[in-house]
Amino acid sequence: MFSFPESAVRALGHAVRYGRWRRSTRGTVPDLPGIRPDAARRIVDEFLGRDRDRGWLSAEAGRDLLVAYGVPVVPLRVVTSATGAARAATSLGYPVALKTADPTVVHKSDVGGVAVDVGSHASVRAAYAHIAAAHPDHPVLVQPTVPGRVELLVGAVQEPIFGPLLVLGMGGVWSEVLDDRTFRVLPVTGVDAAAMVGDLRCVPLLRGYRGAPPCDVAALEELLLRVGRLVENVPEIAELDLNPVQVSENGAVAVDVKVRLERATPGPSPVLREL
Repeated sequence: MFSFPESAVRALGHAVRYGRWRRSTRGTVPDLPGIRPDAARRIVDEFLGRDRDRGWLSAEAGRDLLVAYGVPVVPLRVVTSATGAARAATSLGYPVALKTADPTVVHKSDVGGVAVDVGSHASVRAAYAHIAAAHPDHPVLVQPTVPGRVELLVGAVQEPIFGPLLVLGMGGVWSEVLDDRTFRVLPVTGVDAAAMVGDLRCVPLLRGYRGAPPCDVAALEELLLRVGRLVENVPEIAELDLNPVQVSENGAVAVDVKVRLERATPGPSPVLREL
């Protein structure tokens, strides 16, 4: 019984969507080559074995954790001087991006923690000096600039009732403004990964817009599957944030990596997760 017709129509709408979901193909969890669970486990055990129960992985350790599961990640160098930054830029190739290595900073551009498209030795030195002055207690990361046409975020979080959740959304500085994102309960199948991409309002940008070539959506879907497998296999991952993930016709690659670990606790009831 409903007090208002709007409530009844809304309930019917939920029932229709639920029925459509029940009739849909669930898909299968694919085999993913190149996964090295032992390497990931060593990184986690070493971090949590230093008399700590939780904390943020360093940029290098976070990158290594993702590489162990075959997630494409942009190379990086950790430097502690302007000279080291210039040498790293020469090694990686110009243009480069510099950013603070403080893993707790969420929006680096808001706090003077990032410089992009830096194209010369002098500019690298100046950018390093600015970032180091703003964040004196942390080293600086140097990465090659990776061209991409669409910036997305891929992440994961441990939810008390549903367990680990995988998220895909619009990334970069527009992430919270546009609130274009979708979630899935792990494990994710190939059907789930494709559906997550299709859920986004920005999906026309991925499929080719106004004559632009379509992005490599298959590479993005595989990245989602690999991140999902990592979070599923490593319950100590309390929070994972890849923002941005640059997507183009040449593939999908994570630029910025943040991983927070906690000692694993018993997860939610399997019955609740199944429901």
